[in-house]
Amino acid sequence: MDELGQLIDVNIALDATLTGGDCLPTLPLSNLQIPAGEYLKSPARFVDATDLDGTQFEAELPWAQSINLIALLFTTLSRTALFRLTIAGADGDLDNPIYQGEWTPVVPRLWQSSSLDWGAPNWWTGQPLARDLDLYPRHRWMPLPARTLCKRLRVELDDRDNPDGWIDIGGLLIGLGWSPWRNFDRGRQRELIVRSLIEETPSGRLITEARRPRRQQRVTWSMLTAADADRITDASIRASDTGVVFFVPDLGDPASLLRDCFPATIALHPQPTLGFPGLHTATATFREVIA
Repeated sequence: MDELGQLIDVNIALDATLTGGDCLPTLPLSNLQIPAGEYLKSPARFVDATDLDGTQFEAELPWAQSINLIALLFTTLSRTALFRLTIAGADGDLDNPIYQGEWTPVVPRLWQSSSLDWGAPNWWTGQPLARDLDLYPRHRWMPLPARTLCKRLRVELDDRDNPDGWIDIGGLLIGLGWSPWRNFDRGRQRELIVRSLIEETPSGRLITEARRPRRQQRVTWSMLTAADADRITDASIRASDTGVVFFVPDLGDPASLLRDCFPATIALHPQPTLGFPGLHTATATFREVIA
């Protein structure tokens, strides 16, 4: 249950010191810390996808902090790419890490083979097809097995078969998700804001400009403690109208991370209603940032 309904309203990566990576001078590594609205316009571009030394980077946090989720936002990583994550504890020594993951596919298994049609091209891997991935911006979520005290971390990428020959990453998240003592109510709403433009000529012909729809989630909590209500209020004030937050419905489900997790602004601020102890309520709407 600890993996459900986590909210990240502080992106530690924005205060980290980033080093490494062979990036284009005009699209440097520091672009991983740019504000929302610039993710696609000004990514960090790793110039040679075949150079494994040049496609790794490190982040040193201002002080050792607990984290449980790292994400690469708006990437051009290919379906065959791999990543490896290494975390140093309070001493910041990456040569003696407290955690080092295996080389892991950037595109995870989402379905068991038994749920796919025999002969499907992804029957063995359970990975989404390119047409499935194209439905969503390509974020790579890297949840940790548990909350981990981190002073320094390293992200390594292996995308030697990338057809572009380079790798773009629009933003970096390093965060610690938290959940209220009693989590969100059943009935979480997935919403879709259609953005395509459609004009009709006098003859009835439709002229369209296709645009990516924007995802949105509406979440209600009805059994908040006073401390939870205060923390949600603080998160709302911190984000204001343009700050980016991350609501993670299920940290342990790769399919949910693909469909339901995205950088977001708070379109409807919670405004907790304070009732009896342990029964405070709040509703929030998280609206996707798509560029």
